[in-house]
Amino acid sequence: MVKLNNPDGDAKKLIIVCDDLYGLDVLTIIDAINQHCMDANSIKYNVIGFISDNVNCFLETIHPVPLIGKLSDWNCKPEASYVIAIRSPVRKQLVVEKLKQQGASFETIIAPWVRLPSEFVVGEGCVLANYKFKNKSRFGNFVIMDTAMCETVEIDDFSTLCPFVNITNAKIGKRVYVGTHSAIISNRKIGDDAVLLPGSIVLTDIKPGTTVAGVPASIRNAKKWRTIE
Repeated sequence: MVKLNNPDGDAKKLIIVCDDLYGLDVLTIIDAINQHCMDANSIKYNVIGFISDNVNCFLETIHPVPLIGKLSDWNCKPEASYVIAIRSPVRKQLVVEKLKQQGASFETIIAPWVRLPSEFVVGEGCVLANYKFKNKSRFGNFVIMDTAMCETVEIDDFSTLCPFVNITNAKIGKRVYVGTHSAIISNRKIGDDAVLLPGSIVLTDIKPGTTVAGVPASIRNAKKWRTIE
């Protein structure tokens, strides 16, 4: 169970939108941000709750903030901002579009242990729990990156990089999913809507809409991966 510190009364209100317990991971990052606020100009957050259609997930788990509603029948609260804790790129985009139609605003959450170069550019609604970036990098909107190591990288809107990913000078398109323990080697391009299954080692460019797996990552290996999943 996450033990939240108590933010000041003027803390920025947040609602975490999630499909599963990844929402708790994001809550932990937010709590760490609050604990590292050292001066009056630092932003503190007050998480007022989760919204999720996966009600059973929350019923079976002890969590420090309440489930305050289902996404399917949610009406946006103008006094709060939202953070998107959804790893599925396609699902993430659908949820963002739904909430934007209701006038929602979104917060970018960057863990206090993340080291960013001065030329780093990050868009709206991202969640960065990464340890360290090197050189100049650019992230689009609603990118999720968990504990990856990067050289220079460009990542477009709604893409998700799972834990323990290594990237060297890559360009990653929109709605790309990079599974845990994957690596992208030396200036490769990953097309829109590509899926890199866990453990993929990418040695060539990946075409849009392609699912790959294995060493080296390929469509053939992805088909084998699916048969033993």
